[in-house]
Amino acid sequence: MNWLLTIVFYFFLFFQYYLSGDFMLSVFKYEKTFGKILFSGFLTTFLITFLVGFPCQLFFTSFITYFIIQSIVFILFDAVLLFKYKDKIKSYIKNKQYKNIDIKTFLKENWLCILFVVLFTSFSMANQLPIYQMNYDDMYYIGKVENLKTAEHLMDTDFFNGKLLSENSINVARVINTYELSYAYFSTIFHIPSTFFCRVSMVIHNYLLFCVVYKEIAKNILDKNIAQFSLLPFFIFLIPFGFLQSGLPLWLRVNCYDLWQFQTAMFYGGSIVRVMSIPILYIFSEPLLYKMEFKKLFYLFLISISFMSFSTIYIQILVLFFLVILFIKFFILLINNIKKKNIAKIILYSLCLISYIVLLISTKYLDHLSLIKTDSFVYAYESFIPYLTIWYDHDIILNLGIIIVLIGLCITSEWQHKIVYFITLGLFLFIYNGYFIEILVITSFNFFFVILRTIASIQFIILFLCGCTFLSVLKKIKFKKIFINVFSIISISLVLLFFYLSQNIFLNYVYLGSGISESGWNFHRLLDFNTNMTADIFESVGQYFNELTDDTYKLFSPSVFYTDGIMAYDYGFTLSSSKIQIQDRGGFDVLNADELVYLNDFSLYGQGELSVVKSLIEKEDISYILLFNETSKSYFEDNQIVLENTKNENPWFLIKIY
Repeated sequence: MNWLLTIVFYFFLFFQYYLSGDFMLSVFKYEKTFGKILFSGFLTTFLITFLVGFPCQLFFTSFITYFIIQSIVFILFDAVLLFKYKDKIKSYIKNKQYKNIDIKTFLKENWLCILFVVLFTSFSMANQLPIYQMNYDDMYYIGKVENLKTAEHLMDTDFFNGKLLSENSINVARVINTYELSYAYFSTIFHIPSTFFCRVSMVIHNYLLFCVVYKEIAKNILDKNIAQFSLLPFFIFLIPFGFLQSGLPLWLRVNCYDLWQFQTAMFYGGSIVRVMSIPILYIFSEPLLYKMEFKKLFYLFLISISFMSFSTIYIQILVLFFLVILFIKFFILLINNIKKKNIAKIILYSLCLISYIVLLISTKYLDHLSLIKTDSFVYAYESFIPYLTIWYDHDIILNLGIIIVLIGLCITSEWQHKIVYFITLGLFLFIYNGYFIEILVITSFNFFFVILRTIASIQFIILFLCGCTFLSVLKKIKFKKIFINVFSIISISLVLLFFYLSQNIFLNYVYLGSGISESGWNFHRLLDFNTNMTADIFESVGQYFNELTDDTYKLFSPSVFYTDGIMAYDYGFTLSSSKIQIQDRGGFDVLNADELVYLNDFSLYGQGELSVVKSLIEKEDISYILLFNETSKSYFEDNQIVLENTKNENPWFLIKIY
C-alpha cells in the first residue's frame, strides 16, 4: 500500500512542480527546459512550505494549525496555477498530446538515469544500518517528522527521545530548517508512514532530482543524446563509503565527508544541499554573467531561502559561489571591453579585479583581529587542519579529478561551455591546501564540519565534470554512441559484481560514518511490498502505542539490544510513534545512570531484585517496560504482557505497568 500511495503522491507532487516551475521561469524570464521546470517547481514548493512553516515554528503553533494554513496556501496557489494554465491543460487532454511522447527516445536518452535511481534506491533500502541503528541521525530527522504530526506546538518535543519540553525554546538554525515539517505535512496528507516516506518516497524523489539537475548542466556542455552518461562516475558510490575511504590503496581513496548520507540517507536536508545547490546555483546564475537583471537576482534570493529550509550549511556554499561568480563577471566585462577597445572601462574593470584579488589575499590576516579570533574560531580552525593532511591530501577526487577538470577546460571549445569549469576551478582554489582557511572558518560560523560538507559539494561537481570531460574526449576522437552505451553497461556491471563478491570484505570497515553495519544488507526487503522500512519490533510497538489515547508514555527499553539477530538502538521506537518517550539523551528526568543500568540489566538478562526494579519504575513513573528474557518476564502477571514476539530470534515482551 505504501508503494501505491507513493505513486499517488508523486502524481500530485510532480504536477505541482511542473505548473509552479513553469510559472516561476516565466515570471523571472528564464529559458525553459523540462529539467529547469522540474527543479524550479521543487524549489518553489519547498519555498512555500518554508514561508508557512517558519512563522508557525517561530510562534509555536500546533501542527493542526500549521496543517490547515499550509493546505489553504497550497489550495489558493494551485487554484491560481490551474486558472492560468487551464487552456493549456484542456488543449493537452483534448488533443491527446500525451500520445506524442516518444517513449523509445526517452528511454534511450535516460536509461542510465533510471538505472541510477533504481540501483541507489535499492542499495539504500537494503542497508541494515538505517533500519536497526538509525543511520546515525535518523532518530532526529525521522523522529522529528513523526513527532511533529501530533505536536501541540511545533517546538514542544525533544526529537531525539520523544520527551515533551516544558519550556518554549528556539534554536535559530533548527527553526529555519522546515523541510522535516514539509515531510510531515506531505506524509500526513498521503497517509504514508514517516519511516517509509523518508527512507523510500523522498529518497527516490531526491535521486531523481539529482539526475535531472546534473543532466541539465551536461546538456550545456555535451550533446543531448549523451548527457546522461555524465552521471557514470557516480556509480562508484554504490560501493560503501567505509571501503572507499579505508579499504583502497592510499592514492585511490575517496575522502568525502558524510558520503554515507548520499548512499543511505538521501532524504536528509543536508544531502539535498550538498549534492544539488552548486549545480542549481550555476544554472540560474549563469545568465547574470552576460546581463544583470534584478528579476533573476531576486529569484536567486528565493532559491536561497528554499535551500536554507533544508540546511543552513548552504550559507557557506552561497558565499563562496558568489565570490567566484563575481570574479568571473569582472573578468568577462574586462574581456568584452578589451574587444571594444574601451580604455576607461578596461582600467575600471582591471582595478576591480586587482582590488578583488588584494582583498581576497588580505583575508589571510583576519585571524589577527580579536573580534574574529574567538575561542570558537580557533577550535574550528584547529579541528579542520588535520583533515587537510589526513583526508584531502589523499583524496582521488580532489587530486586527480581537478586535473581532469583542467583537461576538460582546455578541450572545451565554446566559452559558454567553459563557465561551469571555471566556477568549479574557482571553488577548488578556495579549498586548496587550506590557503583561504580564514574565509572558510568565518563563513562556516566557526563549525568545522560545515567546511567539510562544502568540500563534499565541490567534490561532487568535480566528479560530474570528470564524466563530462571523458565524454568530450570520446566526442573529439569520434567514438560512436553505441560504444558509450556498452562501456557504461560494462562499468556498472563490474561495480555490481565487485559489490556482490566483496560484501564480507566491506564488513571489515565498519566505523562511525562508514555507512555500513555489521549486519550488512538485506536485499530481500525489496520484495516485501508491505514494508514500512523499520524493524518489526519498532513497527509492532509503534502501532500499539499509536492506538492509545494519552499523548506520551514513558517506555523503558535498553539503549542497545538485539532483535532479528541484529544489534538495534531504542531510538527506533520514536520513529514509529509520537507517543513514546525513551530514556536516551536525557529522556528520563529522575533516574541516574546507575539506576538506568540496573533496569537495563533486568530487561536484557533478568538480573536484579524485583522490588528494586519496581521502585525504580515507580520513581520515574514508567508506563511500559520492554523485556528480552523469560526470567524477567516471569515476574509479571500475564495480563500485563500487552505485546510479545516469541518467534523472533531474540524474543521480546512489552509489559504494561499498573
